[in-house]
Amino acid sequence: MPILIFFLSVMTSCMMTRNDEPFIPKEYQFPEDSLLTGKTFVYGKEGTNDKSFTDLKVNVIGSKRYLVSRQYSSDKVFDSSLAVNDKTKEIYSFSFDDGKPLKGLIVQDTILKNGTKLGLRTKRTVFKASDFVSDNISKLEYLKDTLFTWKNKKIDCIVMRATSTTQLISSSDSSARQELTSYHNLYYGKNLGLLKYTTSFKDEHYSFILEEIHDMK
Repeated sequence: MPILIFFLSVMTSCMMTRNDEPFIPKEYQFPEDSLLTGKTFVYGKEGTNDKSFTDLKVNVIGSKRYLVSRQYSSDKVFDSSLAVNDKTKEIYSFSFDDGKPLKGLIVQDTILKNGTKLGLRTKRTVFKASDFVSDNISKLEYLKDTLFTWKNKKIDCIVMRATSTTQLISSSDSSARQELTSYHNLYYGKNLGLLKYTTSFKDEHYSFILEEIHDMK
């Protein structure tokens, strides 16, 4: 659950342009104009047949560009969101309350200039389900530059390091809570966007790699 919320936050906070430079530099994003008709990004889990899908589409209304994002697997939707000017405006999770869309409250979305190459981006989102509250904090910062081989080509990448922490708090007893933390490396390819992401969560360690990009159906 916290992992899915984190990746939705990452996708929606990095794709849209602002008047100044967006947090993830534009050259490491998929070209925005190519998202006007919508694209589906297909990721495969290494060593398995599991797939993860992300739909991205830019809707232009007046002078504003809205990025609509949706994450799902072959059998269920996980999350969806709406972003404007590099800021998430609406976010929904389908991981609570029997899969019904639950709107999150965006409490924080800030960038701290901490001396690293891009600074530290912190996002906090709260979901209030029927019997508990999910309080999610994700932190994202630059790790390194590298090369990544994708479809037999060497791609310039930046690697971002991320931490996602979720507190699950009982609605009937605020002292009853559970904290879950996951750690991630995200590889952003030049003119392609997110090429690979690795996750460590408790005893789980796995990677998803971009397999293809096609037009949304």
